[in-house]
Amino acid sequence: MPGVVSFRAGPQEGRCSKTAPRLTNNLDLVLNLKKSDVHKLLKAFPLEEFYCPPEEIIVTEISRTARGQFNLIHNETGFRVDVYLAGKDTLHQWSLANTKPVQVEDQTVMVAPPEYVFLRQLEYYRESRSDKHLRDIAGILEVSGNEVNPPWLEEQISKRQLHEEWLAAKLYRD
Repeated sequence: MPGVVSFRAGPQEGRCSKTAPRLTNNLDLVLNLKKSDVHKLLKAFPLEEFYCPPEEIIVTEISRTARGQFNLIHNETGFRVDVYLAGKDTLHQWSLANTKPVQVEDQTVMVAPPEYVFLRQLEYYRESRSDKHLRDIAGILEVSGNEVNPPWLEEQISKRQLHEEWLAAKLYRD
């Protein structure tokens, strides 16, 4: 099940993904999940250890062309994984094709490019007006400056009509 991981949970994960630490108890995961993969997913997250939605809910979310999602929660710790399904979303598909390997302890983890995280956070900010999204963007900008492709990002900001939100993010001060 290939996917893109966008960490935002705690200092260690924040450093690993080139984001500023923000105390949350979750991980964002983008998956290109197919109906035939559901049994593998359910086997990987046994109900004795994890909350996992019923198979029919996951299948329903997979069938959405956009905004399919569900949560996985580790029962003992409460750690949550927000699973976003790629579907036909072009930004999700782009992020899956442009992941970056990062070493986390003894494993290589594929993480989302910062441009993807910026664009999603800008969209979430447009919907919610919550400053936490601006704070995330400011933190990512601070630690990943030369990893960003400004022409591509500006093109996507224009295409998605996120100019006002991008300006707010660049002017944001904690």
